[in-house]
Amino acid sequence: MDLSKSNQTLPCCKVTLIWLKPRYLQRLRVIRATLECSDFFRSHEVIGSSLLFVHDRKYASAWLIDFAKTVQLPENHEINHFTTWKVGNHEDGYLIGINNLIDIFDEIDAEIMAASTVSDSPVSTANTSSASSSASMSPKRSISEGNANEGMGDQETVKPATSQVSSVMLPESLERTNTSSYEADEADDTGCPSGWRKIRNIVQWTPFFQTYKKQRYPWVQLAGHQGNFKAGPEQGTVLKKLCPKEEDCFQVLMKDVLRPYVPEYKGQVTSEDGELYLQLQDLLSDFYQPCVMDCKIGVRTYLEEELSKAKEKPKLRKDMYEKMIQIDPNAPSDEEHRAKGVTKPRYMVWRETISSTATLGFRIEGIKKSDGTSSKDFKTTKSREQIKKAFYEFIEGFPHALVSEKN
Repeated sequence: MDLSKSNQTLPCCKVTLIWLKPRYLQRLRVIRATLECSDFFRSHEVIGSSLLFVHDRKYASAWLIDFAKTVQLPENHEINHFTTWKVGNHEDGYLIGINNLIDIFDEIDAEIMAASTVSDSPVSTANTSSASSSASMSPKRSISEGNANEGMGDQETVKPATSQVSSVMLPESLERTNTSSYEADEADDTGCPSGWRKIRNIVQWTPFFQTYKKQRYPWVQLAGHQGNFKAGPEQGTVLKKLCPKEEDCFQVLMKDVLRPYVPEYKGQVTSEDGELYLQLQDLLSDFYQPCVMDCKIGVRTYLEEELSKAKEKPKLRKDMYEKMIQIDPNAPSDEEHRAKGVTKPRYMVWRETISSTATLGFRIEGIKKSDGTSSKDFKTTKSREQIKKAFYEFIEGFPHALVSEKN
């Protein structure tokens, strides 16, 4: 989506883009630099984790969430994330995603700034094709580039890293959206709940009221699997069903340099029915009607053991076949069409290749705007231009976000 090549005028969201872009770029660069210094990152295989982007009229920030599939490596074995940068190598696939996210936000920056130089308000983007060259020629970053001090200025405008995530909470007044989901085929073979699929699977809404000390806020819980989350016992907290692997990760992360960029872990909680939960602070508790985007990071989002387990006793799955043909009728082979079924390993590998996961090292899981509208059908969003278009739509969630900033 090259604004400088467009014949349309740049809408008032221009100021929003100019305001939000550096906030997200700053956060991403600091996260990348921190990952390079993290003992946790070197000693764990991070699979299926996400970056959660959140902004409202005043603040913008991003956090790393969901560590249910992250596994600790054997002692004295470290993943070298920095020696190579090759798509398809899961050992450095996480940083591929982070770097490509930064590159794409940089390209958006170049396009917006090029368009904004034509005139002030409104900005006509016609006849400015030459200005797009700075975006198209943006070089790729190496994994090791960047430092912990890069982009750390103007900290007051970035949302403090004290709010946390265990589920995305949205106002109860938001309109329900019916969508299809991967819920059936994404049952976690490791035995851990996969409730972080909250943005894409907007089908399931669990309404509840959470009482704060001075005010009462109506919320609904947006989660991929109903029952994985509950209201927390403390103000601004939520409970996520216990996954031992994820709890182990949080215990390590609370002592790691990544702590400011992940959900704060507050310990275990036992519900009245005896169910164990992780108590985490809600990342959205300090935002007002936020826009939220969930990006799954990595060139592979399933564990090798999941694939191996599925291969042990492969069976044809009609439900996965139907999901496959719903996306691409030509995807199944002739044999699979005749059988009207595909195996889970086949489906898992195929699903990674149809999105930007295999090519860019991340994919958009879903977007929720402040007005309640949602975008969740990103299964085939693969090219950089498609990704950039989705990012523009996400940032346009608050067309007047900069007004309070200017005043």
